[in-house]
Formats: sequence, C-alpha cells, structure tokens
Amino acid sequence: MATSPSLLWFWEWLEFISIVIVGVGCWGEVWSEQHKFKPDSLAPTGYLNEWWKRFFWLFVVFGLAIELVAFGFSFLASNREIEGLKSQNIAWATKVEELRKATNEQEGMLRPRVLQFDSSAFRKGLKDKLKVKVEILYPKDDVESWEFSGQIEMDLISEGWQVSSPRPILEDDIPTTVERESDSNWPLMARMGVSSGGFGLIVGSNLNDPRTNPSLLGFITALSAGFNNGRYGNSMTDCMQDSRIHDNLIKLIIGSMYEVDNWGNNKGIRQLK
Repeated sequence: MATSPSLLWFWEWLEFISIVIVGVGCWGEVWSEQHKFKPDSLAPTGYLNEWWKRFFWLFVVFGLAIELVAFGFSFLASNREIEGLKSQNIAWATKVEELRKATNEQEGMLRPRVLQFDSSAFRKGLKDKLKVKVEILYPKDDVESWEFSGQIEMDLISEGWQVSSPRPILEDDIPTTVERESDSNWPLMARMGVSSGGFGLIVGSNLNDPRTNPSLLGFITALSAGFNNGRYGNSMTDCMQDSRIHDNLIKLIIGSMYEVDNWGNNKGIRQLK
C-alpha cells in the first residue's frame, strides 16, 4: 500500500529528488535570462532565451508536482508509522505493568501472612453465615503461623464466632480417617491434611462437603476472600473428617507459608472428600 510505513523512505527520497529538480529549474530560468546566445538567422532575437526559460520553468512545475505528491504520501506514511509506534509503546507499557504486578505479588508473598491477609474481607465474608465453634491449631515453634492464628482468632471473635485459643498441633489431633501406623513416617502437617502448605480443615464424619455443610462453605469462602481468592497464595484448603468431632466444630489447621517458587502452581482452593 502506498501509505505503508515501510515505503516512507521511498517518499522521502522522492521529495529530495523533487527539490533537486526544482533547484535545477530555478537555476535554469536565471541562466536562460542572463545567457547571450549567438545570433541565428533562423531564430528571432531572444527566442532561444524564452525557449530555455520555458523549458526550465517546466522543470520547476514538474519538480513541485512531484514534491506535492511525495509530501502527501510521506505525511500519511509517517502518521501510520507514529500510530504503530504508539501501539507498540502501549503494548510495552502493558507488559511492564503486568511484570510490575507480578513482582509486587511475589514481594507480597515474602511478607508474613498477618500482613498479607485482608481481615476486613474475611470478616465481611463471615457475616450472616451459620456460626460454629472454631478450634485453631498451628505448627509447634512456627512463630509466623502462631501470629497469623492470633489474627484469625480476633477476626472470628469480632464477628461473634466461638473460638478456642490457638495451640500447637499434637499427635492426638490426627484425624481418625488417617491410618496412623502406615503413615507414621509422614510429617505431622501432611497427616493433618496440609501437605501442600496453606490451611487444613477437619470436621465431623460426612460433613466435609461444602455443598451440604453451609457453615463449612461460608468459612472456606471467607478465608479465601481474606487472601483475595488465592491471589497471594496460602489459601489452599484440604478438608478431612474425624469421627470424634461434633457437628458444630471446625478445626482450622494453620500450615506453614507457601514458598514463593511454588505459589504459582498451588494457589486456589482444593477440596478432598
């Protein structure tokens, strides 16, 4: 296409040629007026001067016509090139913004969960939900998980939920559905249903399906909202059963934080039935 940015060089070169032609024509007009031709019996006096003057005048007209056409096409081609550069800049700016957001999210994962967690979103998600008692457990000697457990406790209490004070996980907390002998070599957290990190939930028998357990569904939804629905990771939830737990109790296992490298493949909510 004539106005394609790839042809801009051609129109600019044609403009240069037209300027040269106009220059030659102007020079020729001056030359034809000043030059004294030898007398010729076949041509009247001054005829050759007029003839060459018109000849170079046509040079000027031709050069100006070429310049006008070349300028018009080069103008359109340059505008298209500018539009292309603007689009490219916008695409690069979008890419930079995406990288910035990804960097911010990874930096956010380096912060303790008590700073990542959106308590207002969590409390909002708890409103008007069926309230049950929540028991919070965390890995022994894990200060970060202990601090975060305290934050969850305060948020639950502020919304009128009954909560027991957070305590370290014990061997006796392993659900009855776990074969203790065959899994005795597993880490305690893995046996509690949080082998992938994040959180674990333990409820009574046949109550681990959120579709039939509204209090469990409400709690999981609120917890996920606190982490912006998995945006910052640490919201993967495994749900196990324990026949010793009564219907109105949920055990919340606060696992260790995800490592940043594993977060991208692990964020979200997962239900184990």
